[in-house]
Amino acid sequence: MQGEQSEPQMASLALMIFLIGALTLALWPAAAPASATLRATQNAETAEAAASRNVWADLAHGRR
Repeated sequence: MQGEQSEPQMASLALMIFLIGALTLALWPAAAPASATLRATQNAETAEAAASRNVWADLAHGRR
């Protein structure tokens, strides 16, 4: 009795794992450009913040 119930459950679990893997592989390339855009935005914001700090440091030391 126990073996009869576990076979459909195992098949269902295997199907779910397969579908999750297939979706992950299908959507993975779509996430890459968004990740690159986010990284570029963060780098630009970091560079802008550094430039702003340099301006304030120059003003504090009377260089501008």
